[in-house]
Amino acid sequence: MAGCLNSELFCSLISPHSPDVFFAEIFEQRPMYFKGNLPSAQRSHLLSWEYLDEVLLRCLSLGCPESSELVIYKNLAPCEDYTSPAEAYLQGASLIINNVDQLWRPVHTFCRALKFPSVYANCYVTPQFSQTAPPHADDRDVLVLQLEGEKHWSIYSSPVYLPYPSEQVGKDHLEVPCEVLDSQNTRMLQTLRAGDVLYVPRGFVHEAKTSSLSSLHLTVAIPTFDWSKSKVMIDALQDHIDGPAEAKKNPWRQSIPFYAPWNEVDLKAALHQAVEELDISKAKKIFEAKNHMHNHRQALALQAAESLRLPRRALRSSSTVVWHQNGRLEGDLWLASSERISLEYLLQTLEKGRPIEVGHIFGEAMRAKKRRAPLLEDQHDDGATSHNLPMLCGFLQICFAALCIENGLAT
Repeated sequence: MAGCLNSELFCSLISPHSPDVFFAEIFEQRPMYFKGNLPSAQRSHLLSWEYLDEVLLRCLSLGCPESSELVIYKNLAPCEDYTSPAEAYLQGASLIINNVDQLWRPVHTFCRALKFPSVYANCYVTPQFSQTAPPHADDRDVLVLQLEGEKHWSIYSSPVYLPYPSEQVGKDHLEVPCEVLDSQNTRMLQTLRAGDVLYVPRGFVHEAKTSSLSSLHLTVAIPTFDWSKSKVMIDALQDHIDGPAEAKKNPWRQSIPFYAPWNEVDLKAALHQAVEELDISKAKKIFEAKNHMHNHRQALALQAAESLRLPRRALRSSSTVVWHQNGRLEGDLWLASSERISLEYLLQTLEKGRPIEVGHIFGEAMRAKKRRAPLLEDQHDDGATSHNLPMLCGFLQICFAALCIENGLAT
């Protein structure tokens, strides 16, 4: 970790702790919250609601790096019921963009500036009053960077000490032990607001929810399973005993004598000799070479992503959209929020043929509502009705415009 000890960026994220204190007292041991350590200018440059549509389009484009993928979650599980991420988000689903560092240069540059041997980043987009994934643990340490909105985190104890991939509870049908989720095992309850940073070590069970604000956050993954002493030493030992691919006989390349009793004494003696001969400096070189290759592939993937031909133009709040005179949205689509609003009715309130900035869509709809009828009169449990739009993030307007363009209703 010598490199990240000299990283100005990493020091700023974990302030007021020094890297020495972090790695001696926090790393792989306990979660830690850092309030406001990611300034506004840094957040907006890194990734924001404004640039998210372009990132999603790259992820969906033909030729997108294979390791970068979009996963849509609804009701705490992956879901394939939507025609596009725009429709999914409007309907209250969460979006996960894996390996976003291979799609968006500011995120790639940020990851490299941390000066870890190698890291990658995933992007989580969660609508209001929602939870993306159920409680689970990971096989990696993570730095959570809250970019937009807020999210409420619950972090519990670790049922498996520094788990490997096959030991991640809450994943691949491996259940989280009930006692882990007991309140007495809660290690941290923390609301992350824009600019906050959260460190979660490998193995700690966690879950996160939104309330009245949607959330955009990056998870910078530190692949500590790949850096475990056992894995690094086994990689080095295998490199040593396999040797170069030459014609000369190498007993380690021969199969185990499954057809006869094993000579345990000889096997132990040979293994002991191999361990004694193991060059730790060679192990370090193998570790560095693997991380160098990962970083190189990241850079190549990003270059490819930046040259992709997008399926449509990327939208921002300042983008201008013109709605067509004819056409309607297919299906019974609603704007998922604290108050249900018909997307079809929202479409009908907008003046056709006149350019409108995406960031003004809801404002135009509200003015139309005042001129004509309410958007929708919701019947609540107490019998009262409501006519107002709920508190919504600007990305919803971008998604609505994107959905209309994708369906041929706007240009």
